[in-house]
Amino acid sequence: MDHIAVGGLTFIINQPFSLRTEKIINKEKLDMYFNHHKGPLSIPGGCEVLVFHDFKDPQNPDGYPDIELLYQGGSLVSEPTLKKDFGILDGIYDKVYKMVEDAETFMVLPMLMRPKSKGKLLLRDSNYKSKPKIFPNYFAYKEDMETMMKGINLALNISAQPALQALGAKLHSKPIPQCSNHTFGSDAYFECMARYFTFTIYHQSGTCKMGPKSDKKAVVDPRLRVYGIERLRVIDASIIPEIPAAHTNAPVYMIAEKGADMIKHDWGYHTHT
Repeated sequence: MDHIAVGGLTFIINQPFSLRTEKIINKEKLDMYFNHHKGPLSIPGGCEVLVFHDFKDPQNPDGYPDIELLYQGGSLVSEPTLKKDFGILDGIYDKVYKMVEDAETFMVLPMLMRPKSKGKLLLRDSNYKSKPKIFPNYFAYKEDMETMMKGINLALNISAQPALQALGAKLHSKPIPQCSNHTFGSDAYFECMARYFTFTIYHQSGTCKMGPKSDKKAVVDPRLRVYGIERLRVIDASIIPEIPAAHTNAPVYMIAEKGADMIKHDWGYHTHT
């Protein structure tokens, strides 16, 4: 399973507030970061705001979020390597984004938190050097697309509120070529865009599911040992049976700490508190 997002929801603003490489890589900003841990370089991955939203119970602070909105302080035009990082082909970039290269921008990534769709991972052959076959199977369930559309509309709604309108926030309305047959801004357009501009947020999970031996899909036991193979454990996000409605970084730290304790216990190194 994976958390996926619609990339390219780019907003143009009329204030010089966006994170652009030429503005943040200089002596002053480097000094702020390395000597005081402050300044724009301290923003993790350029992400300045996160919104977790439960569409079924939006007023509940302890709700179960369907969608996350990642607000990036810049966009694909803010750093020359970003289009390569996200795999944006030059033809698409030149037609859609090159015209706003000098603009002040921010980008919103609506991210699906509880996907129903699951992919699969298959071995190509018996050679361990061969790359596996990966079938992400994104949007196999129509409910996933419906939730994504709600997330896009939520982002558009927030951009229309006074705080962002004070910055002149306006959606960049150049359609991506693959979806130009749809009216820009329509549900049909955004559904098309979601399928062509599907960004992974690198939360792939569940290819080595933890579960009881009776579960044919289980790969590791509760002590993270691979069934049928001695002296082999898997300790990472792949053992999570169902992807959490959160980023996977902290859960993986927790899995790793628990796995380390299990290894120490099995080898007679007991920890005492």
